[in-house]
Amino acid sequence: MLVLLCGQVLTSVLRPIQADTVHEEKVDIQTVALYFRPVYAFEYIWDTKGKTAVAEFDGLTGDMTTGGVTLRQQVEKVITRDLIFDVGMQTANLLIPGSGIAVRVAKAVANSREQ
Repeated sequence: MLVLLCGQVLTSVLRPIQADTVHEEKVDIQTVALYFRPVYAFEYIWDTKGKTAVAEFDGLTGDMTTGGVTLRQQVEKVITRDLIFDVGMQTANLLIPGSGIAVRVAKAVANSREQ
């Protein structure tokens, strides 16, 4: 992913070549410096109205934006019941080879109880 991102950055900076045929395209990157900037997100909950809001503060510039999402909200979108069973199955298989079958049976039982 880092290579793809570097390629996107370089292609946005470099100007396209006006040529009929390009025989080879090569980019040598000697050093990649990553700079992390602190961004603080605060979630505010208004219980009586049932509303939530997220305020993000940029630690470098001091700018504040609203309407963002917290890490918890992002994780809630990704983690599903199937994902938990799949991760459990892989973990069980690492510890005890063949134990993934038991996790699949447990998932089938849990699914049948839901219906």
